[in-house]
Amino acid sequence: MQTKEFLVLVLVCQSSIYAGGLRNDNKNKMTDITCELITTKTLVLGQSVKIETILSNNTIEDIQLLQYYTPYEGILGDIFSIQYKDSELSYQGPLVKRGPPTDADWLNIEPNSHLASHVDLNLAWDFNQPGWYEIKLRNSINIRQHNDMAESIIIPLDCPSILIEIVR
Repeated sequence: MQTKEFLVLVLVCQSSIYAGGLRNDNKNKMTDITCELITTKTLVLGQSVKIETILSNNTIEDIQLLQYYTPYEGILGDIFSIQYKDSELSYQGPLVKRGPPTDADWLNIEPNSHLASHVDLNLAWDFNQPGWYEIKLRNSINIRQHNDMAESIIIPLDCPSILIEIVR
């Protein structure tokens, strides 16, 4: 029971940080970032499962996204949860350990614009059976305001899962 209470406390604290958002001209504004996954809904067995990830910055300020553990750096870690018949597919791609980020590791997203990424999931997961697969981006993201290079915050990314069907 203590573990569950601790988890709830951590989630409440994280939500409070998120709700506070990033500062914008000394006003407290929520960071409004939306996420969408896009792919072909029906694929033939053996065809590449290509996913487009779109992050939208719906604020009035530039924000910067740390590429680490996101599709924006490619697939260099177990960043997607892929379910097939009540079990998760095993990640079979590279695992990369990184040092502290440099300015080159941050991608700028202008106000009211979006950033797209394309990855081929076949490079790290085995889609070798026909049927339905549920794909979800599993990570939080690390962002900072363009004019505040020193501070960043980690926010949960609520990116809706998508279903694809692989047929023979």
